[in-house]
Amino acid sequence: MYVCAQRVRQPKRQGGAEGINAFCYLHRMDPWGKGSEKPVLPEVNPGSLIDSLIEVAPPGNAVRSYLDVVSQDSVTLDRIIRAIRNHPVPKSLPMEWTSDDVWCRSGVELALEGDWENELERLMARIVILVVRQVPAC
Repeated sequence: MYVCAQRVRQPKRQGGAEGINAFCYLHRMDPWGKGSEKPVLPEVNPGSLIDSLIEVAPPGNAVRSYLDVVSQDSVTLDRIIRAIRNHPVPKSLPMEWTSDDVWCRSGVELALEGDWENELERLMARIVILVVRQVPAC
């Protein structure tokens, strides 16, 4: 599974709207592979898009902040939240980290660096919504 959330801003000529877009992809395979320290990165193989939350319609938006999470398709929401919150104290942004078998990467533009922890929580909230929507109804 690859889930990502991005705070984006439209170009001013298109209105300059800002919001958070989020996307959920499934790999239907083990993104880690055998003996790998990192999963297959989203830019190499994001998987198949299965769901999204769009506040500002693409394309052409500037990305102001982002949170990427890669794990097994069957990962629990609790493990994703724990992994995101288990981030190291950043020496610099962007940063990436792994918690158990959940890989995370996050970055913010300079204007948002002073509030990066709150921004991370806002981005995580969108990821939580998408992951919850993937759980089959009982």
